Amino acid sequence: MMKNNKLLIQGDYPLIASPTLAQAYGVASAIFLQKLHYCLQHHADQKKYFYHSYEQWVETLGMYSVSTIKRVVSKLKKLGILVVKKLAQNKWLQTNFYSINYRKLRTLLKEQTQLDTINIESTRLKKQEARQTVQNKPTAQLITVAKTTISASCTQPTITLQQGLVQPIHPLPSAAYLANMPAPKRQLYQQLRKLRIDIDYMDVRLEQWLKHQQFIIQKAAYLKDQLGHLKALWYRPEQLGLTVP
Repeated sequence: MMKNNKLLIQGDYPLIASPTLAQAYGVASAIFLQKLHYCLQHHADQKKYFYHSYEQWVETLGMYSVSTIKRVVSKLKKLGILVVKKLAQNKWLQTNFYSINYRKLRTLLKEQTQLDTINIESTRLKKQEARQTVQNKPTAQLITVAKTTISASCTQPTITLQQGLVQPIHPLPSAAYLANMPAPKRQLYQQLRKLRIDIDYMDVRLEQWLKHQQFIIQKAAYLKDQLGHLKALWYRPEQLGLTVP
């Protein structure tokens, strides 16, 4: 009876790729980072940097060419995840010393998770709006007819379903009021208005969203981009589904 080994090929060793890293940066980059992390943690004296030439990486990983490893190193270095230095005392020795910027990696993965959440929410909203459009088609037609009939006598714009406007409903505050507004709140308000989000300067949501300011701005920009040529119009936050998780 054949004795079971941990690996199919005797003498080999496994290469591990995190699914999260592979999805974000590719399988080769995920394997490279995981192997470097292991080397940094299990180095003889646990130094901050691990040195390797490209040829040594080929031997260590056993499945990628020098050109592939160079592309991986270049990409991760541009992202700020990989730190590459030449720390050899002998200037003629060009061996690279590698380390991982763990803080930058955590930040990028957190942002990627937030964008994934936005994508899921946007897809859900699109499906929901599509169902509502089919269910409310006769109602939408009646609203359009009614709006055409009274447009000559009405000066206040009427919002029909998820329709955007050429001009916002909520006016800008006075320069004095804007100057006295707390800086974080003023910054959030001005960024939303720049994205053509029709929100009043006294809206209580501005206070509620301050702790999630970066997420709100990123989500607003993403949702407006999904509108194509209609993103030039003004929309209220509730029309876009602009909320915090």
